[in-house]
Amino acid sequence: MIKGQFAKGNNGLVKTKYATFCVEANSLKEAKMRLERIEADVINNFKVLGVTAWSLNGKERLEVLHGIFHPAGSEKFIFDWKELVRTGNSTKDYIAPSSFDFCDGKTFRMGATVGAASFIQIIAPELSDRMLADFLDMDSAVMVNLHIRSIDQTAAIKAVKRTLAAFPRFIICNMN
Repeated sequence: MIKGQFAKGNNGLVKTKYATFCVEANSLKEAKMRLERIEADVINNFKVLGVTAWSLNGKERLEVLHGIFHPAGSEKFIFDWKELVRTGNSTKDYIAPSSFDFCDGKTFRMGATVGAASFIQIIAPELSDRMLADFLDMDSAVMVNLHIRSIDQTAAIKAVKRTLAAFPRFIICNMN
């Protein structure tokens, strides 16, 4: 079995991908309608590609967050909506790790797990999926979050010009 996993190239790792969508709206009703349309479009687009995709309900989303905050899998997720009212707890009480420690600027400790976070900002007219594929092909526990926001082309050009203006300029002269 292990040889089969190595042959597949995944070394027994399970990769799960989630997409979360956010919208700005003037009301909860408007936001729900827009999110439902986006959800239907995304699921249909995946279906066309032959990929099975579905929405998670509230408990399933909490279970995903619990798994993120307890990566060792030592704590079982136990949750019941009725218990919220009875205990006065919030959903955060069911998913939070035993502790967070941000003692230095490079790493953090979440319960017994040590991690690090990196940030990359890419301002580009289009992105290849090659970089994401390289991240996801690593044989270790990696969580990749992409926050993608489309912006108007004029605003994008202004943002790029502001970014370029912030870089120091060096002039090198050949004195021969």
